[in-house]
Amino acid sequence: MMERQSNDESIEYHDSSEYVGFLGKRRFQRKVPKPSRMYEWLQRLFYVSTTTLNIVAIILLVRVYSASSSASVAEEASHVVPSCGDDIHISNHDQYEHLSEPWVDPRGNTLWKVSWAHQLHCLYLIMNDFDRLVRYGVTRKENQVEEGHFQVHTNHCFDYLRQSILCTSDMTLEGKVLGRDANPGTDGWGHLHTCRNHREVVQWVEERRVKDKGFIIDPGSPL
Repeated sequence: MMERQSNDESIEYHDSSEYVGFLGKRRFQRKVPKPSRMYEWLQRLFYVSTTTLNIVAIILLVRVYSASSSASVAEEASHVVPSCGDDIHISNHDQYEHLSEPWVDPRGNTLWKVSWAHQLHCLYLIMNDFDRLVRYGVTRKENQVEEGHFQVHTNHCFDYLRQSILCTSDMTLEGKVLGRDANPGTDGWGHLHTCRNHREVVQWVEERRVKDKGFIIDPGSPL
């Protein structure tokens, strides 16, 4: 490395070797000036700018896709939920031994919620809040997608649960919140459902297992 002073300016050089044909491959050295610091700074600025723009573009695409996906799912929900919602009135409810006590709306109507419609309502609320969390972050100012979030897998899970609720269509009628006479609506707890025996279904599955260890979330599962 050599340094030459000229007009109070410092210019750095480095050696470059090459061979010249037709001259007996004579070797010689040529002084080639290194790129200036300004050039290097501009080059780095260019790389940083393009990388930032690419990241912003990806975030915007994910947000648009997520928003459109959420909107389309909400549109589908309007076709499977009863037009009256999930609240019903049973005029002769005293005739049913296992029917829970109704809750009363502000108009004085005695009402129950149908379980499957209530389940679907909760699923869509969870999905909507999860979509907001993914697009806006916990503080709603982050505007970034959580690392490791797999959009296709998550959409599949929400839709799978939706179809399961519709397939089962639990017709249990859910009355008022137990112990709260003045609270309109229901939390779904304390009402009699017709269910499968969970111990029996677990035993049935385990008797036909192919491995001894399983995961609720399997890292190797595609869906």
